[in-house]
Amino acid sequence: MENTITDQIKTLLEMQGLDLKINSIEERLKEIPLKIEEKWKKVKEKEEEVSRIKKEIEKTILQRKEKELELETNQETIKKYQLQLYQVKTNKEYASLLHEIEDLKRKNSLLEDEIIELMEKTESGEEVLQREKEELERLKEKVKREEEEGKKEMEKLKKEEDELMEKKKVLAKGVRGDLLNRYEKLIKSRGTALAKVINGVCGGCHLELPPQVVSEVRSGRKVVTCERCSRILYWESNISSETPLNQ
Repeated sequence: MENTITDQIKTLLEMQGLDLKINSIEERLKEIPLKIEEKWKKVKEKEEEVSRIKKEIEKTILQRKEKELELETNQETIKKYQLQLYQVKTNKEYASLLHEIEDLKRKNSLLEDEIIELMEKTESGEEVLQREKEELERLKEKVKREEEEGKKEMEKLKKEEDELMEKKKVLAKGVRGDLLNRYEKLIKSRGTALAKVINGVCGGCHLELPPQVVSEVRSGRKVVTCERCSRILYWESNISSETPLNQ
């Protein structure tokens, strides 16, 4: 005996309930990898920050070494000039050497201050670098854990999706071909294929339905669709209370 229109709609409502769950699972399956990808981007940003700090420290060390070399060179020059003081023959030459020595000593005093500043900057930078590296390692471990949890959740969701798809296949066998095709097209284009009539209004698009259409839906003798959204309309009291309802 062929199923009545009401029986067919009951089955389609069950299928719609399954499809809504399947769609929700598919959205979650798309969402998980995207979220993990965003978290790895944060890791990369942190790695780049650590690299930047390292380069800044290296630059500071190089600057300090250059100034230390300049200081050493100046000190050697001062020693050389001091020896020359005993060899000059005129007061003018003596005064000139003294001026050069004093000038180099002033430069060295400034260099010593700059070297101390650079040493302090290096020390401060290394402290920041250590903190950033520790934070990076913690972040990596956290993202790895979340990635593993995401993979496990995806495996569980895929298994659940397969089970729902199997249930849907079984239900689909009880629906006539033309109605099943219409249902599948609506699910893909609208998200839902069936809509309950509520106070003379389509529960899907909220169009006010003509009294004749409402009467036809209520009779349950034929498939009636909404003229605006094309969803299959149903009357709730025609459907068994045991059947899950999905508007």
